[in-house]
Amino acid sequence: MADRYGQRVEILGGMSEFVGKTGRIVAKEGPAFYRVELDQPVHIRGVGMVADDLWESRLLRTIRNRPVSVEDIATSPAGWR
Repeated sequence: MADRYGQRVEILGGMSEFVGKTGRIVAKEGPAFYRVELDQPVHIRGVGMVADDLWESRLLRTIRNRPVSVEDIATSPAGWR
């Protein structure tokens, strides 16, 4: 399996507070787990703010940066200036 370090991911499963959140892989721990640093910390009742956690590979979807088109630039609110 290719090294996934630094990949941007979306969390697809686990505790409901994490589903749909995004972050980047910062480490691989064991044969099937990745540590993901979240873009925004999540508050978990009884635990507090969580900024990173472990997820199985099957619960992570890689976020691919799509190329920016001229239409995207022309129609963006700021005009990308």
